[in-house]
Amino acid sequence: MHEIIQQVSEIMKEENLEMTHEEIHMHIMHHIKSQKVIMNTVLGDLLAMSHVTKNASLVQCEVTGQQMVDNKMMSMYLKIVDQIITVYRMDGMKEKESK
Repeated sequence: MHEIIQQVSEIMKEENLEMTHEEIHMHIMHHIKSQKVIMNTVLGDLLAMSHVTKNASLVQCEVTGQQMVDNKMMSMYLKIVDQIITVYRMDGMKEKESK
């Protein structure tokens, strides 16, 4: 993707058009319709969310100082993990077996 963005950026400069690499990336991602690309993007988002919710699942009690599980965050984390597993199981995400 980086190489594509670099090439688009160079062509745009030749045409006296300006976009940052991030803007080009966002524009390309907006137009991509391939299921595998979209699901990889969703998977990346879910993985990022799983890290945040997992870290937020353990909290320290202000009174006792003991670590406790935040049930709401843990529930959210488990739902996200379930969605990650669902994405991996989709036909479009399975690796093709070589014969």
